[in-house]
Amino acid sequence: MMKLKYIYLVVLSILFSSCDDYLDITPKGKIIPKAIEDYELMLYKDQGFSTFSHDLTYGTDEFAISDKNYEITGMKQRNCYAWNSEIYDPNTISNTSWTTLYRNIYRCNIIIDGLPEVEGESSKRIILEAEAKSKRAIYYFYLVNIYGKHYNENSSSSDKGVPLLDDSDLEKSNLTRASVKEVYDLIIKDLEFAIKELPESSVNKFRMNKLSAQAMLARVYFYMGKYDECIALTDVLLTANKNLIDFNAMEYKNYGSKWGIYTQNTPSVDTNPEAFFICLYQYMTWGRSRIYASTNLYDLFPTDKSDLRGFYQFNLSSRDGLLYYRNALKKINLAVTVPELLLCRAEAYARQGDVGKQKAIDDLNYLRKNRIKTDNYVDLQASDYSNEDLLKFVLVERRREMCFKGQRWFDLKRLNLEPSLAITLKRTIKEEEHILEPNSSKYVYPIPFDVISFNPNMEQNKR
Repeated sequence: MMKLKYIYLVVLSILFSSCDDYLDITPKGKIIPKAIEDYELMLYKDQGFSTFSHDLTYGTDEFAISDKNYEITGMKQRNCYAWNSEIYDPNTISNTSWTTLYRNIYRCNIIIDGLPEVEGESSKRIILEAEAKSKRAIYYFYLVNIYGKHYNENSSSSDKGVPLLDDSDLEKSNLTRASVKEVYDLIIKDLEFAIKELPESSVNKFRMNKLSAQAMLARVYFYMGKYDECIALTDVLLTANKNLIDFNAMEYKNYGSKWGIYTQNTPSVDTNPEAFFICLYQYMTWGRSRIYASTNLYDLFPTDKSDLRGFYQFNLSSRDGLLYYRNALKKINLAVTVPELLLCRAEAYARQGDVGKQKAIDDLNYLRKNRIKTDNYVDLQASDYSNEDLLKFVLVERRREMCFKGQRWFDLKRLNLEPSLAITLKRTIKEEEHILEPNSSKYVYPIPFDVISFNPNMEQNKR
């Protein structure tokens, strides 16, 4: 146990304390892991908890804060909510997605570099390397989408991404940013390696396997606009797992206006049949969340509560009159799920026009039949939608199903590249109107001040 304590100190010591190093990653202690089990503990010490920052949620049109709560909300969150140019306090070390994601990347790099010398079967070493690379790909996906522009085939080679750290060398300093394309190239390379080497199944859904790596690659292709590649992978994945939880089969108990509705017979997060793997949102607790829904979001659900996603997942707060969000499955999983893949494929099909229209409708009907009250459910008909209207309906359905799953900010960025789908966000805070225009530079988060001060050649994002 003492040995493992020192191992954890190695990976937890990624703090900013010197102007000479990129992240000043200085291991505390000299004990090096010797067995595969040591590296497994290092990789999965967080048991699937995400490093996704809820700051991004504050900036989306999903989220709401009352004027009363705005005053007691942290400075960084207020700045995100108001789309201010400055987000971080320049006088403090930033606790940001940048810090935590690079901490986890360094942990993966320690494992990848150290495994060739570790004791144990070579097959187990390769599997753990594949797991580490798949996790590294996930962390870089979030980094490049938070701190870089959305992937654009025409400009990705010149758009600034984030620094690429693909080894555990601690001597690197004054790093610069790779292009968005270079970051995505590494993400795809890591995931392709993982798909090749990972087993078909894993001991639990916190561990990566072949299907989970394929699911993440499908998400990556989707956000790159590579819809044909996304469809091809999604076909494979949904053949292996197309399980959905029927919300009609849920039982619930209404505890009144204070606590609202709790679902009763839902699966635990690690047995959820919809999940390909698990990456929990730490900001969401088992019970009542601190996530408040905007009227913009809640108005997407029918007032007759026939859409059970609205019925189960939103309750009126007796304190400030806002609707707070409660996930029907108790905890939010940010990892790829069956509903996400159905919606990705439906959108990809809808973008094909007449060729893909019926297939898009089929995916939507399969999902909605498990979400709409049985007495109210009616199949969608392709003849009722123009190609343009069907695409817009898929996007609305995506908002209903994927709300607070950590992707709305990225969706806004990608849709803003298409004039017909671009969205101008507006909100009023204490009688003052705030506006976020499509493709605003504020969609790209600033690199923390302390990182820039350690790396003077690193270009800051202009907001």
